[in-house]
Amino acid sequence: MKKSRIFMTLHLAFWVAVGSILQVGAYIDPSVATTLVTAIAGAVVALSASFFIIWRKTKSKVSRVLGVDENANKEVEDELIIKDEKTEETKDE
Repeated sequence: MKKSRIFMTLHLAFWVAVGSILQVGAYIDPSVATTLVTAIAGAVVALSASFFIIWRKTKSKVSRVLGVDENANKEVEDELIIKDEKTEETKDE
């Protein structure tokens, strides 16, 4: 394990050294910038969705362990059913 760690450290140091020596001059096309912005926005949306999914699961587990009812103080209204008299008359005939 110690040799592997030394090898990985040397490998990383080599690539950092190579990366700092090389100079690349490139033109970034507007379509590349648009794609990059889209990719970053997609990553942010995916990370925030994952965070909130994990948050809701953790919150429900903690609530269950502590015995807290999330719906204890919520008011529930009766279901409202609207009947159309014209359609009922045509169904009866």
